[in-house]
Amino acid sequence: MKLIYISNNRMPTELAHGLQVMQMCQAFTENNCEVELLVPRRVNPIKESPFSYYGVKKIFPLKRLPSYFSKWQKYIFLDTDFDFSYIR
Repeated sequence: MKLIYISNNRMPTELAHGLQVMQMCQAFTENNCEVELLVPRRVNPIKESPFSYYGVKKIFPLKRLPSYFSKWQKYIFLDTDFDFSYIR
């Protein structure tokens, strides 16, 4: 089975959901699923690889997709999630 795991978080993050996403992808891969993790490309103060940061085996690909807000995030948006209701 092929699984594309989409996570709208910067990776790695110091919050618990980042660890959960990485461990779930590892567990799916170890149970014979072909997993691909897709995350947005965002400004990140953590420069370490998500695999080494969380201590997860590098057995699935992690792809960073272009994000519309990535180049402006450090200037405008302090939160990693953006809600369009803020623009009103």
